[in-house]
Amino acid sequence: MKCDRTKAGPLTEIEDPRGRAAELERANAELTRRLERARGYSEALLDAAPLAITVCDLEGVIVDANKAALAASALGSREAIVGRTLFSLVPASDRSVARQLFAQMLNSSSGSAVDSEPVAASHLASRVGLTAQMLCDRAGKPFSILVTSLDGAGRKGLADAEKLRIEALRALNSLAIDLSAVPLGADIFEVVTEKTLETCGATAVAALAYDATRHELALRHVAMAKSAPNKGRTLLLSAVAGLRMPVSDDKIERMLRYVIKAPANLVELTFNALPAPIAEAIAAELDLGELRGLALHHRGDLFGALGLLMPRGRGVLPPEALHVLANMLSVAVRRMMAEEALRESNERFSLFMEHLPSFAFIEDADQRLVFANSKLAQVLGRRTDELLGRRPEEIWPPEVAARVCQEDAQVLLHGRPITGEEIRYADRLYASYKFRLARGAHPPLIGGFAIDITESKRAEEERRKLESRVLQTQKIESLGVLAGGIAHDFNNLLTGILGNASLALSELDAASPVRESLQEVIASARCAAELTRQMLAFAGKGSLLIEPIGLGEAIAQMAPLLEISVSKKSVIKYELERDLPRVEADLSQLRQLLMGLVTNASEAMGDQA
Repeated sequence: MKCDRTKAGPLTEIEDPRGRAAELERANAELTRRLERARGYSEALLDAAPLAITVCDLEGVIVDANKAALAASALGSREAIVGRTLFSLVPASDRSVARQLFAQMLNSSSGSAVDSEPVAASHLASRVGLTAQMLCDRAGKPFSILVTSLDGAGRKGLADAEKLRIEALRALNSLAIDLSAVPLGADIFEVVTEKTLETCGATAVAALAYDATRHELALRHVAMAKSAPNKGRTLLLSAVAGLRMPVSDDKIERMLRYVIKAPANLVELTFNALPAPIAEAIAAELDLGELRGLALHHRGDLFGALGLLMPRGRGVLPPEALHVLANMLSVAVRRMMAEEALRESNERFSLFMEHLPSFAFIEDADQRLVFANSKLAQVLGRRTDELLGRRPEEIWPPEVAARVCQEDAQVLLHGRPITGEEIRYADRLYASYKFRLARGAHPPLIGGFAIDITESKRAEEERRKLESRVLQTQKIESLGVLAGGIAHDFNNLLTGILGNASLALSELDAASPVRESLQEVIASARCAAELTRQMLAFAGKGSLLIEPIGLGEAIAQMAPLLEISVSKKSVIKYELERDLPRVEADLSQLRQLLMGLVTNASEAMGDQA
């Protein structure tokens, strides 16, 4: 409903009182339903408790009681007990004890419990102990007192339960110690089954691993008590050998939700993987009682399960202990699996590093070695453990250490891999490659390796020399082709010179002064012809003339040519033996050989006189 604008202010809306009343009525009804539901929950919890519980106001007047309290009071109904004082249920001789309990309760801090001495009850043969606890609202104001009573049998039952709980905790503690001492490389599931068997006193414990790709649990190991009958042992082991149990998603969800499974028989425990007759025969032979299945999981992911087969008349651990056991085994198995994976990873890393043809290393941010393979230790002539924790200047010579530190600083500063300069150490040459290893919030590391390139450098040098020789051969071949062409043309010119000189010599008188000059021309032309023949032989186009040659005569004939071929500071002395045996050779090549020997000797002497 809207009102008109007035001088008092802007237009406003006024709520309908009938709508507001309806809304309040609905909220009140909802609140009433919640209160009734909460009251029903509290009454159900009180009635389910095995102890006698009464709820009193601060004056000791009973306002409620559970079924156990009604049965213990012999009054039979809530109507008969509600409104009476708690002290009226206690004989007059013990009422002072009850009143003292209330006084202590009222003077104690909120929420704390106060116990009394055992008091007599007219309807019970034994005395009972009272325990009072203050109930406060959210503001901390007391409004009721909760009183529980327990007779001798109840106290004994609680004592037995506490004893069982302590034994279970002691067993779990022992199991935790045993699991923490498992060496690396041990079979994880075998260890878990054997240790659980000892802890729980079971007849048999089976461990299964979950295969997520095939959605099934596969048996990994079965541990059986030594006291198990041989026939039952044989039946069980033969029945579960190679057992694989398909597990649907809803079964996995249930296993993860409840952690503890309590199937009625082996058929249900094995998800119907075992036929009923075989399962019944095994249960009968082993005299099985309770059966339990524990899910092994990590962060909601199932990775295995444990089956506990208990002998008849002996229960498994209490429910809370079973929860602890399941969680403990899950953590232990995951830890052992992680340790096993880490061990295998370290083993692969070590094998890879040890078989590298180069030496490898890892340094921390302070340039201290945290890893070195055996190749580096071998190069440096030390043990690997002697190198760890050392800086470059403690390992390498000063000139090498300075370069190593400079390269490491560049890697840490820029974060980019670098190829280091070649390092010469112990007559070997190494090429290094370094890179930065980032580790999140942790300081970075420097990784690297160095390859021995001595042989590759030597091979490269040999290849370079070979290429040089090949190039020289090609040049010689080209020179031979050129020499062959020149020799061929020059030989044609010499033919004309020799022919004309011979004709002119034949026409001269024996006393002619020109005759000697022509003879010198003919001799020089013949020498030139021999040179052209040598050039043709060098070019592979000439033919060799093998004939008996006297070495002394050949040297004497070459004397004038040898004299002009050596340095002016060199002097040739001839000591020629006569009557030397002749040798078969090509005269041109022999002369070339003699010329080469003499000129090489002259060049070797240099400027020496």
